[in-house]
Parts: sequence; structure tokens; C-alpha cells
Amino acid sequence: MTDLPAALQQAEREGKLVLVDFTGSDWCSACIVLRRTVLDTPSFREFAADKFVLMEVDLPLNKDRNPGLYHRNEEIAKRYGVGGFPTVMVLDPLGRVMGGFQGSMPLDSAQEQLKNACEAAALFRRAVEQEGEAKARTLYEV
Repeated sequence: MTDLPAALQQAEREGKLVLVDFTGSDWCSACIVLRRTVLDTPSFREFAADKFVLMEVDLPLNKDRNPGLYHRNEEIAKRYGVGGFPTVMVLDPLGRVMGGFQGSMPLDSAQEQLKNACEAAALFRRAVEQEGEAKARTLYEV
């Protein structure tokens, strides 16, 4: 997907998180490697299928392909404080960052980082329903 509000809505409907790939698809060599060796692999697709709505925020050098989308993507990157590429973030359906990573890494390392983000999101959901000291303990775990 390329539309953040639509991705967040879909995640809410499906009980998933949103995995956002901030990329520079036509200039960032680490982004290209991450896509080729992790994000586009069958293993990753299988891993992600029941957990994430997948979204790409592309900021290519060739801005003329779709200037409206480029501007929206710039705003999203700015909102989330993205300072380097690639950056992969996991958002809950309200758009809150639950985890992620920056840079290219092997498939198993990427999956481990994303599992941690899923665990943080589950703890955060539990904390919302708790009160007092139990809530504080759960938020500390997050």
C-alpha cells in the first residue's frame, strides 16, 4: 500500500500492525538490498502475512513520477522523524510506533526486530486495559 490512512484502517479491520518501509527506491543501495534480500522474499512474505499490512513510503530522486505521492511521503517521513534509509517501522492501527529498524540486515535479524515490535504492540494493548501498578509494570515492559 502507499496510503497511510488506508493502511491503518485495514490494519484495524484485520487486527494487524502496519509495517512501513521508508525507502529511496532509485538511489538508496541499502534500500535496494533490503528489498531484494528480505522484503521481497517468499520467507518474509509468509512471516508477514498474518501480522502486517505492508506499506511503502518511497522518496525517489525522480520526484516527477508522482509528485503528489512524493509530497505525501515526505510528510509521513517528517512526521515519524525518519533520518536515514532504509527505515522500517511497525505502527499500531492508531499510527503509534511499536518498533522497527534502520538499515539493511539479513532476513533472520529483520524478523527478530519485527517480532520484538509485535511483542511491544501486544504489551501496549494489554496495558490499555489495565490500571494502576499493573499498567505501570506492563508499560515498563514495553
